[in-house]
Amino acid sequence: FLNKAKPQEHKDKVLMIDARDIFRKVTRKIYDFSPEQLQNILSITWLYRGETKRFHDLVVNYFSQMFAEARQSEVLLLNYKTAFETIDNELQPFIATLPKKGKQAKTLRELKTCSKSLNQGMRSFAKLTKEKCAWWKKQNKDDMNLTDGLEEIESFIAENNSLIKASELMYRLIIRLMDICLNSCNGKKSDTWNNREIVLLKKKTEIARDEAVAQLKQIRYVHHQAQWLLERFPDEKLRDVEGLVKLVDKAELEENDWSLTPGRYVGVAPEEEDPDFDFDETMHTIHTELDSLNVKASDLAKQIGENFGKLGI
Repeated sequence: FLNKAKPQEHKDKVLMIDARDIFRKVTRKIYDFSPEQLQNILSITWLYRGETKRFHDLVVNYFSQMFAEARQSEVLLLNYKTAFETIDNELQPFIATLPKKGKQAKTLRELKTCSKSLNQGMRSFAKLTKEKCAWWKKQNKDDMNLTDGLEEIESFIAENNSLIKASELMYRLIIRLMDICLNSCNGKKSDTWNNREIVLLKKKTEIARDEAVAQLKQIRYVHHQAQWLLERFPDEKLRDVEGLVKLVDKAELEENDWSLTPGRYVGVAPEEEDPDFDFDETMHTIHTELDSLNVKASDLAKQIGENFGKLGI
């Protein structure tokens, strides 16, 4: 973009922005910018033009959105808790007939621990949400230090992320328990196993889980947008950021044969961590799913052996 009305401090200089590492994956082949990513890129030009209030207001809006999303999450978490308790109560008559040892007993212990952790996390998160919303309401939004604000809500975000892990783990465990009951303990053959009702409750629990986790992840997403901006521009002023932006003068342009390719000037950004990737959570998910697959594999091998036996092989 050519601008004949540049302020004096920007004469003979070009603002280079390299946004190749900023994208949202829509499908395997299609990538685009989310509305928030577009706003974040645009906010760099605001800083370039000295429109620092617009940058400040954008980050303030992210903070406000975070707390609004947090308040909405409380109802969805309660819905998920209720759905889980309903399916758990439906399974109890059959589970009571099972031995106190074995795969189902181990899964039940894990499920009990996870359920307790989730309930504690919900109480802690509700308390933190109330406290941080009250703190935010008292702030002078126009003059506050937003980088300090990020530090203030660190425990709030950490509890939010813990809730995501506990919510997802609890669902995986209840599904594993159901698989064990069906495949290893002949659940369908028992009078205490109401398969139609259990399948219906499983679907309701899955929907409740999806809604609660999606809401919690939305809080994390909005927080990441504010964090992304403040990590790069902590003083809310334009500065060179490796791999993203640089204000280039004519001398440097001439050295590069007057190329206007931003990547030649801004350098290479350090690899950014995916805010949705958690190594411990991923490994726990793999371990839990592997346990379920091992159970199914063992039961299948047993069934195949019995079939061969019937055939006299």
